[in-house]
This record gives sequence, C-alpha cells and structure tokens, in this order.
Amino acid sequence: MGSYLRANFKNRQYSYLNVSNTLVYFLGTIIGGYLFKVNGIIAGRYFAFILAILIGIRFLKNEKKALKKIESPLSKEKREFLKYSIVVTLTNSISHILYLLDIFLIGIILREETIVASYKTATLIPFALTFIPLSVMIFAYPYFARNFKDTGKVKKYFYEMQKYLIILNLIISAILVIFAPLIIKTVFGSQYLDSVAPFRILSIGYFIAGSFRIPAGNVIASVRKVKINLYNSILSGVLNILLDIVLIYKFGSIGAAIATTSIFIISSIISNIFLFIYFRK
Repeated sequence: MGSYLRANFKNRQYSYLNVSNTLVYFLGTIIGGYLFKVNGIIAGRYFAFILAILIGIRFLKNEKKALKKIESPLSKEKREFLKYSIVVTLTNSISHILYLLDIFLIGIILREETIVASYKTATLIPFALTFIPLSVMIFAYPYFARNFKDTGKVKKYFYEMQKYLIILNLIISAILVIFAPLIIKTVFGSQYLDSVAPFRILSIGYFIAGSFRIPAGNVIASVRKVKINLYNSILSGVLNILLDIVLIYKFGSIGAAIATTSIFIISSIISNIFLFIYFRK
C-alpha cells in the first residue's frame, strides 16, 4: 500500500510539472504578446521551455538512484514498447503538423504577409487553450491506462469527464466568440482586428477539440488502440490539405479556419464513434 501511495504521489508530481509547463507556456504567450507584441510571444515561449528544462533536471536528480535499479525489459516487452511508441510518435507528429499547415498554405496560396500574420494571431489563444483538456488528460490518463481491461470503468469515467469538459469548454468558447474584438484589440492591438472572424471560428474549433477530439484520442491510446489514432490522424491530415487548398482560395484566412474546425469535427466523430463501439463490446 505504501509503495502504491508513493508511486501515486510521484505521478501527481509529474502531472503538476506538465500542467505547470503548459500553463507557463500559455501565460508567456499571452502576457508576452500583450506587453511586447511578436518579440514578447517568442520570449514568453522560450521562457516556458527553459523553465521546463530546469524543473525537469531537478526532478531527474531525485530519480537517478531509482533509474539505476530498473531492470532491462525482456525482448518481447521491448518490441511491444517500440511498436506502441513509434505509432504514438507518428500520430502526435501528424497532429502537431495540422496546427501549422494552415499558416504554411496561406503563405503559399495568398502570398500576403499581413494575412499570414493576422491568421497566426487568430490561432494563438484558441490553440494555446488546449492546455486545459490536455491537463485534465494528464491527470486522468494513468487511471484509464491502469483500468484498460475494465471497459465498464473506462466508459463510465470517460463520459463523466467529457460531460464536465463540454460545460467548461462551452463557457470558454462562448466568452472568446462574444468578446473576440475586445480580446484581439487588448492583447494584440487594433491592427489585428481583421483576425476576429478566424478567431471566432477557431474558438468554436477549440470547443470541439477540447471536448471531444483530445479526450477521446487520449482514452483510445490508454486502452492501447493507438493505430486508430494514427489512421485518424493520417485521414485528417489529407483532408486538411484538400480543404485548405479549396477554402483558402475561396475565402482566404476564414477558409483556413473553417478547414481546421471541420477537421476537428471529423476526427472527433471518428474517435468518439470508435469508443462508442468499443464500449459496447
């Protein structure tokens, strides 16, 4: 019992570390942008990275002795771990590329620096706010992973967690949509008010991603069905490129925001349908 409590305490410590890092990254981006514009955003992000590295080094100092005592896993376990980690790495890489793809394609298709800058501005807060559902999943993931064989428990707590995330994210998204002009003007300046429309669309996208896409994707990974996430990410990536090309030509930066939000909806539907079927088995 004592060893379980110690392990649980350490898991909480590492969860707090991850949450703190994400929160500092978010605050650094917003406060840095408000005070010093683009240079402040860059400085705020570097500050978050450096702080995470320093805290991580401190944590690792306390774990050196424990790491030396860990036995090398068996060959079969190594293969399983490598398969799992490679699929997860590919999935995360594709997912992160989706957040950058819009800006890249806007630059290629429209070739307008001001439009690229405005769209980038529109993405900063909605994308940074994903730290909220990600932080929730950092805390919840060990529980889902530990009980992955008990489908009833996983189902019960997933839907309960999702219910509260929907309520929380709905409030956040409503605030962002309603007060979008004020938020853009206050944080980034009046010169970026043309980013209000994409900002509102991406704020709706945040609600979809934070309430359905991120929780479902993490729970799918926790029950070791990581290939589903990989296939979903590949499909989302291909569709995102196609939608971006069509919609950016037609609607400019607003089209890019519509494409991203549409992909969030599609990938959320796929993930949640899979979990619905998985829970019924």
